[in-house]
Amino acid sequence: MGSGFQIVFYVALIDYFSLRKPMLTIHVKEQSFTSIFSVADLESMYNEFYQEAGVL
Repeated sequence: MGSGFQIVFYVALIDYFSLRKPMLTIHVKEQSFTSIFSVADLESMYNEFYQEAGVL
């Protein structure tokens, strides 16, 4: 067994615009770690992913 672990970030965006059917865009990113980190670090990583997904 490895000593690392994995977290998967996920964002689902629904765009209604003026279309009859809404469009769903899904963004997923796998992040692997080998050491412990703080909750603030995790929050920062997720916010960076969220920005990359085009939400902010």
